[in-house]
Amino acid sequence: MYPIERYLGHLKKYVKNLAKPEGSIAEAYVVEEAITFCSHYLRGVESKLDKRDRNDDKTSSDAQSCALDVFRLNGRGIGKKEVHILPSNLMKKAIWFIFNNCQEVQPYLEEHLRFLQMQHPESSDFYEMQQSTFSTWFAKRVMLTLYFTYFTL
Repeated sequence: MYPIERYLGHLKKYVKNLAKPEGSIAEAYVVEEAITFCSHYLRGVESKLDKRDRNDDKTSSDAQSCALDVFRLNGRGIGKKEVHILPSNLMKKAIWFIFNNCQEVQPYLEEHLRFLQMQHPESSDFYEMQQSTFSTWFAKRVMLTLYFTYFTL
């Protein structure tokens, strides 16, 4: 459907008086424009311009409470809840995806890459090596950090 046809269908919905459809369309169009203009100046009133997304169930405080930016997405699932158990190879890929796309983990990825380069200077493919060993290294690194933080206090 062409955009003009879609817009004409939108205008056609304004018709209330079938005897004078042009007047109904013009009046409804002016009312909609006036409401849109006034909504720019109203605070605390939900309008079509500042309406929340359809699946947005979280408040701004919910987004602030999550520690990692990977999990700060707004929305909720739709449909029946189902539990899917991933095979181990897909689970490893999902974990790597989260680690690789989380801003808070990036310094640890760089540290691990330097560690691998020091351990294996002759190797050239550090990406696959990092992908396979990072999760266990990261768990040990976090545990060491927690251990030293706890006992140095």
